Amino acid sequence: MTFNEAVVNAVRISKAQFEIAYIYEKEDGTFQVGTKYEEGWIFRAYPGGRTDASMRGAQLIQQSTAAGRYEHPAGPNSKGTYYAK
Repeated sequence: MTFNEAVVNAVRISKAQFEIAYIYEKEDGTFQVGTKYEEGWIFRAYPGGRTDASMRGAQLIQQSTAAGRYEHPAGPNSKGTYYAK
């Protein structure tokens, strides 16, 4: 799963399950989404629409934005917050 797909899935899961959804980067460069907290998360989505990114997550968002591929899944006026952990 790509980073952009993982972000969309994390937002959907957090809203549907009313839990924080986390994204983790796997060794093969793909991404995994889950609701269980573990060290090393790179992006998290809250049920209310707020999002946070670690330094690695913020870097991936910047790369996707620069390439014109990233759009916040909650829309342009979302409560997304991207900051370095």
